[in-house]
Amino acid sequence: MKIALVTKGLFPITVGGIERHSTLLATHMARQGADVTVMTPEPDAEKRRDEFPFKVRSLPLPPPTRHWLHTHRAAKLATKEIQAGNFDIVYGQGHTCADYVDTRHRLPLIWNPHGMELFHAVGLKHNLQNLPYRYRFLRLAKGAEKVICLGGKLMDILTDKLRISPSRIVTIPNAIDPDFILKKLDPSVEKAPTDFLFTARLHSNKGADVLVDAFNELTGEDVGVSLVGDGPLGPELKARCRNPRVKFLGGVSDEELFRQFSRAGAFILPSLFEGMPTVILEAMTAGLPVVSTDIGAARTMVIEGKTGFVVQPGSKDELKRGIRKLMGLSLEERNQIGQQGKAHVLANFTWPVVAKQTLELAEQLLRTRKK
Repeated sequence: MKIALVTKGLFPITVGGIERHSTLLATHMARQGADVTVMTPEPDAEKRRDEFPFKVRSLPLPPPTRHWLHTHRAAKLATKEIQAGNFDIVYGQGHTCADYVDTRHRLPLIWNPHGMELFHAVGLKHNLQNLPYRYRFLRLAKGAEKVICLGGKLMDILTDKLRISPSRIVTIPNAIDPDFILKKLDPSVEKAPTDFLFTARLHSNKGADVLVDAFNELTGEDVGVSLVGDGPLGPELKARCRNPRVKFLGGVSDEELFRQFSRAGAFILPSLFEGMPTVILEAMTAGLPVVSTDIGAARTMVIEGKTGFVVQPGSKDELKRGIRKLMGLSLEERNQIGQQGKAHVLANFTWPVVAKQTLELAEQLLRTRKK
């Protein structure tokens, strides 16, 4: 099977969620026997093709201008490259196939919109800025043969806001490489069973302000949190924090990040909106029970009472409830939840599993097309 995977970038040339997803999905589909060509507007990608087990094609774009125009040109070039190639099926990430979806006599398209942050915009300005991108999503939603949903609440956006029939939606989650994480953990680090770990940019959408406010009201209780990450809210959060067990660690190296995963007793994600945050999967692989807000695909990972606890976003009282619920369990019970979470990841959220599901979907589409 010859697959054209169209994306905005490859990891580690560019660091980002879609870039990492594209690289790892293409890698594992290639390892399972597919002939994969990744198309990307990154000028250096083709020069580094020897680093990847799949084919790479750099789209010859001029230097970036305005973001909308740049992505529009990239989508046009992707269409030309697909039509010039000899492929069986196309897998499009985000906006990249917004032009191809409108072409006649095209190959079947699997579209992965990812977290759909466009539909979480706050304020008139951001909503107006997102209108042309939402229009692209509507075109893709109408034309793609199959649409990937990461799960959870993201299904509601696909069916309600993009008006996609459930029969065209297939749930295939994000994934991680658990072996990479397990090798990075340091078992010699002394555990802090009552300390949570938070790792994200200190930005309003990550709920770091709600987290600090919740821990201000937990002062004196046997629970703490270490915040890993920088961001615009950093100075304000440090100024309003009144709990000595809240530690601001700032941006850290990968080595220190995994030391914190090894040290923590639990993980906490207070985000207001997300798609499918793989940091939850990383924490669960490290054996940490999770308290997460009910955003995106969180409930596919955090199973209430089994791998962690889910609370409503934006509420310090809800966050406190989840923290106290977990900390009210014995250490043995918390460890059991952590191990159940690790097993859940290994069974459902690894790249070999996700690549196999994607290839099965592609084969199903091709069989349907031949009938």
